[in-house]
Amino acid sequence: MDDGVRPLGSFLPKDADGVLMRVGDPGKIPLNWRSAVADCVAGYATHLGPAVHSVYVRGSVARGEPVAGVSDLDTFAVARVPREGRACWTGFEELWPVAQAICETHPVATKVEMAIVPLDAVLAGDCRFVQFALAHTTACVHGEDLGATQPRLAPGRDTVFALPHVTKDLASLEQWLEEGAPWSKIGPWMGKRILRAALEWGIDEHGQYSRDLWPCYQAFAQVCPDGDADMRRLLAMTIDPPEDEAAWREALSAAAAWITP
Repeated sequence: MDDGVRPLGSFLPKDADGVLMRVGDPGKIPLNWRSAVADCVAGYATHLGPAVHSVYVRGSVARGEPVAGVSDLDTFAVARVPREGRACWTGFEELWPVAQAICETHPVATKVEMAIVPLDAVLAGDCRFVQFALAHTTACVHGEDLGATQPRLAPGRDTVFALPHVTKDLASLEQWLEEGAPWSKIGPWMGKRILRAALEWGIDEHGQYSRDLWPCYQAFAQVCPDGDADMRRLLAMTIDPPEDEAAWREALSAAAAWITP
């Protein structure tokens, strides 16, 4: 039976020393995505003014592999803004209307994400995942590119970002539901979190890195074939989200059980 899963995405390439290479490049962004990217840059400029330091696209769009009507357009701006506590990512809610308008104008993207990262946090080296993204998976589309100043890493414990948070995120589900978040958003978000954590769970054995969902599932299944069915079910639901709350609870719990204590 066809579950709708397609082998999309790729692992990050490695150099001769096993260090991950940077795959994002503004020149790789497909022509039919560039107007949406330009609108994101304009949106940051309108919202932040001269505080904008640089703007980045990450993911499949940055490496020139997006699928129209399937892929998201993930962006962030590094800006000269005050840091809120220890948070590295801010601005999601305030930029949500801008991102939604861009998504409606450019249907090539299924979702547009816009966020703000404080420049001070990057320069201080306090945001591990942001630094990883800058070094490996982003394309700088405006301003001074910080990617060349960040260390490149080999797959291993230094590239584990999602796994430590899975148990806490699962425990937060009820609170998010009480706050009004729908399963149509919570389910796929948590599904992506678990799938990426699943790759990280076995990273010392398979030695690969990706944030694309199919490669994450593939890497996990390679080292844990007994968990293949549960993780593939979650992958299928994350790609084509159902409305069934019970199905989501069961699938998230079953997949997470393979990678959490």
